[in-house]
Amino acid sequence: MRTRPDFGLPIIACICIINHETFVEEHHAVVISGYRSDKAGRVTEIYLHDDRIGPYCWTKSSDSNNTFSYWENDWLESSDYDTIRLDKLLIPIYPKIRYSFNKVYKTYLDIKTKNDPRGITSKLFLTEVNSYKSTLLNKEFYGKAEILMKPFPKYIWVIRLEKNESPDLDVVIDATSVFQKLSDKLCDVKYVHKS
Repeated sequence: MRTRPDFGLPIIACICIINHETFVEEHHAVVISGYRSDKAGRVTEIYLHDDRIGPYCWTKSSDSNNTFSYWENDWLESSDYDTIRLDKLLIPIYPKIRYSFNKVYKTYLDIKTKNDPRGITSKLFLTEVNSYKSTLLNKEFYGKAEILMKPFPKYIWVIRLEKNESPDLDVVIDATSVFQKLSDKLCDVKYVHKS
């Protein structure tokens, strides 16, 4: 699982808790309230709010490739269940966000594959324009005054390329647009690196 719930949206996980001996399957929903990631941005553990276990239930992936398709947490230690399977994720979003994750993710993958992977990491995130512009105030980038004064929609997708854990380029895309091509992006923010 490669996700960045930094936007503050609750992620509802629909899970199936299984006892293989008795063939009992119970379906349950929990809210993913946080996560921890490594330096490469891969999620290493998640924290759940579970009405049966409580808030901040620590959970890690139990599948070998760390995709979080199967989980390990208190359900397995304190009950008769031996498997937790993730069935689906539900992410409620504001209705004005019309440029879907599926569309922007394809764009993200295109940009990611066109760049040299050595020393480059990439991130995709959804944010409000005021929050994004506030973070830009303390950064050095080309065309700073023009970009900060440019009118943007309330919600934007940002595809960020980083070199050595430092922002290098942001591709800013209108999240409220129904139809959009990469050529319709709002702007590129190219960061200045001091040598």
